[in-house]
Amino acid sequence: MITLHASASSARSHLVRPRPSAFLRLALALSLSTSPALAQDFGFEAFPDGAGTGQPGSSIAVGPSHVVGAVNNEIRFFLKDGTPTYQNTFSGSLGFFPGAGTVFDSQALFDPHTQRFVVAGAYTIGFQDFLNVAISDDADPNGVWRQQTVQIDSLNGVALFSWDRPTLGVDAQAIYVAIDFFFGSSSSTFSHGFVLNFDKAALIAGAPLPPTAVEPFQDPISLGAARTYDANAPAEYFVSPFGEPLGSNRMMLIALTNPLGTPTVTRFDLTVPAFGFVDPAVDVIPQLGTPTPATITDSRTKRSVYRNGSLWTAHHVHNPATSRVVVRWYEVRMNGWPASGQSPVLVQSGEIDPGATVHTFFPDVAVDSQGNAGFVYNRGSSSELISVARAFRLAADPLGTVQGLQSMHTSTSLGLFGTWGLYGSADVDESMPGRFWGSGTFRRPNQFGGVNPATWFGAFGGACNAGAANYCISNPNSTGQAARISTGGSLSIADNSFTLTASSCIPNGFGLFFYGKTQTQVPFGAGVRCIGNPVVRINPPNHADALGTATRSIDLSAPPFDGGPGAIHAGETWNFQYWYRDVADPLGFNLTDGASATFCQ
Repeated sequence: MITLHASASSARSHLVRPRPSAFLRLALALSLSTSPALAQDFGFEAFPDGAGTGQPGSSIAVGPSHVVGAVNNEIRFFLKDGTPTYQNTFSGSLGFFPGAGTVFDSQALFDPHTQRFVVAGAYTIGFQDFLNVAISDDADPNGVWRQQTVQIDSLNGVALFSWDRPTLGVDAQAIYVAIDFFFGSSSSTFSHGFVLNFDKAALIAGAPLPPTAVEPFQDPISLGAARTYDANAPAEYFVSPFGEPLGSNRMMLIALTNPLGTPTVTRFDLTVPAFGFVDPAVDVIPQLGTPTPATITDSRTKRSVYRNGSLWTAHHVHNPATSRVVVRWYEVRMNGWPASGQSPVLVQSGEIDPGATVHTFFPDVAVDSQGNAGFVYNRGSSSELISVARAFRLAADPLGTVQGLQSMHTSTSLGLFGTWGLYGSADVDESMPGRFWGSGTFRRPNQFGGVNPATWFGAFGGACNAGAANYCISNPNSTGQAARISTGGSLSIADNSFTLTASSCIPNGFGLFFYGKTQTQVPFGAGVRCIGNPVVRINPPNHADALGTATRSIDLSAPPFDGGPGAIHAGETWNFQYWYRDVADPLGFNLTDGASATFCQ
């Protein structure tokens, strides 16, 4: 019923065909918050407790039809509607890692190259430390898993003590686990940080090879391993805010090449906007209804994403201007570094800051094939209970900005003891562009009158966020340019952040946006009308700026969008265009091309 223990040099596997009990099916069905309609937020309580500790750090992995979650010493499989298909502990004779000790900080991901799930977990038995890595046989986790176990008391001749917080990465050839170690069993000071590189093909074949190990340098590094999507990536990348020397205006990037031979490490210190390191003794999170704040951890990164040539990561920082903790995120264009000889360049960075007194913390980021990004994090303030929250940015959004800041699930109890949790987790749903999943910690009462630190799994965004496209044609105006219309913001009616922009119009000229349900292409003035009758005008008129650009923020909750012939509903496609005066043209006016947009809830 479970995978069997395997050594570093040999592997055994066993068929996993678990069947959830009737009680398990009922419990999870009752926890679903809403049915998973297209592009609507959807979520459920995936783990009802801390899974072996009071500070759960969660990890979520999303495949074509299943979601795999790991929280400390527990692993669970779900269908995407929240139906559970498997649950188990990692430890014990009947555990997912048979014979393992209690696992903390377990990790999961979906490998885009082999279409398989990967999980990893470290544990201690007596005075010996071990690391287990396992990979499924296909995209359905309810099957055969190949597993490898390595002892990590000593790596490359270095005696090691007390591992901490592994991170899990993958590329086309290897599985990577970055893990930190303390000076001694009772020490709170880091001494070493290693990356273990597992031969993925050998593990899948059932004949695992001992992993190679490399220490980028000796220091507390907390490297966020990358989930690498590009098949021809020049390296496996890692990122950390803790460089040498420590600096509040740079992130340390590590490139690992030749991972299965003699690994080579290259380092680059990337300059970023200055930030403050979180001091867990000072930077605490206020909670509604109590003077006792929740505590968090330092500013480390959990993991990163490398996709379409860019490395993305996120962590929480101290904002000195507001004395609040906020999520900071980055996109770095890697430029083929290090093989290319070019240096990485910061494309954009930003903060998830709802303003006022709200703190945001424990983030993770996921990126889809079109460059849209989803963020999952916790938020809290003195006027609200701590919640699991989400945000996203579309590839066409202005640099450094996010939208759709919204709580996915709010705690119903306070966190009065210990750290609130550890980092949340985000992943992309490749079956639906713009659809993301995330996990995070919340608290709720239990049946014994106490409080449970539970884990929420939620999905947000969806195909409609990629459902805008231009059509029709635009004729040149008296400036010699053809004006264009573009859409921005979210196509979610609930987010209510849709925008229209007309560019290359007549500078400082008068114009009017309008919209309708049908498309056409007929001459009109000096241009082409792309929308058939009837049309709805968006008043008042616009005036372009000195560059000939006109912008309109659309309030979907107000007329004419909320009722009558111009009412916009989820699932509907509407067409938009901009009419503008051109007094230098004998016909007097012109138009942009058209843009169609399909809206969602």
